Amino acid sequence: MENNTNTVRENTEKMVFLTTSDVARTLGCTEQTARKLFKSDDFPSIQVGKNYKILESEFIAWCHGKRK
Repeated sequence: MENNTNTVRENTEKMVFLTTSDVARTLGCTEQTARKLFKSDDFPSIQVGKNYKILESEFIAWCHGKRK
C-alpha cells in the first residue's frame, strides 16, 4: 500500500489546476465568459462544489485543438 500512496503523491504533485479566473486572464476575457466556456461540452473541465477547474495540460491541449 505504501508504494501506491507514493505513486499517487508523485502524480498529483505534477497536476496543476486552473480556475475560471486563470483562464479568463490567459484568454483576455471576462470571468463570466470563462464560466460559460467551463460549462460547454467540449471544454474538459471538472466541477468541484460550485467551482470549476481544468488541468493546465488539458487547457493547453484544448487551445492547440482550437487553433486554425
